[in-house]
Amino acid sequence: MAPTTTTQAPSVQQNGLQKGERSINNGGHYEVPCNPLLMQQKGSLRSVVTDLTSRPNPDKSVISLALGDASAFPCFRSGRDALTKPVFDVIDSALFDGYPPSFGYPFARRAVAEYLGCGIKEGEIYLTSGATQAIQVILSALAGPGRNVLLPRPGFPVYASTCHLAGIEPRFYDLLPSSNWELNPSQIMSLADSKTVAIMVTNPNNPCGVVFPRSHLLQIMEVAGKLHLPVIADEIYGHMTFGEAKFVQMASLASAAGSTPPVITIGGLSKRWMVPGWRMRWLAFSDPHGNIRQVMTAVDMLMNLALGPDSIVQVEVQTTILAGINDDMDFARELMEEESVLVLPGSVIGLKNWVRIFFGAPVNMLNEAFDRVHSFCERRRLAQMLV
Repeated sequence: MAPTTTTQAPSVQQNGLQKGERSINNGGHYEVPCNPLLMQQKGSLRSVVTDLTSRPNPDKSVISLALGDASAFPCFRSGRDALTKPVFDVIDSALFDGYPPSFGYPFARRAVAEYLGCGIKEGEIYLTSGATQAIQVILSALAGPGRNVLLPRPGFPVYASTCHLAGIEPRFYDLLPSSNWELNPSQIMSLADSKTVAIMVTNPNNPCGVVFPRSHLLQIMEVAGKLHLPVIADEIYGHMTFGEAKFVQMASLASAAGSTPPVITIGGLSKRWMVPGWRMRWLAFSDPHGNIRQVMTAVDMLMNLALGPDSIVQVEVQTTILAGINDDMDFARELMEEESVLVLPGSVIGLKNWVRIFFGAPVNMLNEAFDRVHSFCERRRLAQMLV
């Protein structure tokens, strides 16, 4: 009789076999085991939504108020032509059909750094393919035997699922509805121990919608500083506020003076510019005291294993997120840098925020110049409209 063999796996009994074991019977039938960590996962957000949408009332059309994708609604598509036309131009150029660098094109990383400000440099930006890669990369870089990370509850389900797969324990702190969904710093202190590696903060918050005031962000930074923990600031909804609420970048509170902790910012185009399908996100490091150099080295290694976002979207990012024109000098300087068209800033002749254009050039040259100026202004008009 042919022997039956098994391979050792975690001790979870199922149908007479350990979960993850491989059994070969007399007929040669066998089952290849999967990662046992995946078998421990609860249903994901999308699996729950898929299950729910499979059983609608057949007499009524489905109205989805579940997934946060405003791009599905026509009222949020105003100005799309100015956003997408440069993409078509990039595709036609055939200059970016190859593999981009692992961390992203330098010009795209530089554009994100300039957009974020807060002293963040090009070399501290890593472009990632969507939220999942950004979260996976940073949590995997921080993971290790017995380590844990502090996550908000309620919070984005991907945080916890990524922790399980990376082998890092999620510990949950509560967002309190009675305190405008703010956290209790004392709870953070009680949850943290010597194996805690970071505090995750989502602001503006998903799913609660609250925008934390500067005073509360300073409280969080103070606690993180006492615990010697970096703050992972998920700011994908940055600048999307209601009423008098004001968005404050967590990185703006990371100062070279004092004992402020490092801040690792997760941001991207998907929400603010209504293009979630473009899968354009980033990790940005603000580390004035050099406390997370090893983490950045680990991120380097992980990013070299898989490429970030689409090369064409990376080209688009610099025209999408950079409005940045404060006066006529900025206009003239950036028009030259982007379109190679020279105009005279009005402030030179005593008329600030105007520009002087010489009309004595040949008509064909003027037409080309005006087309470039129009293209430049359309890109900046849209970017400014979305600020």
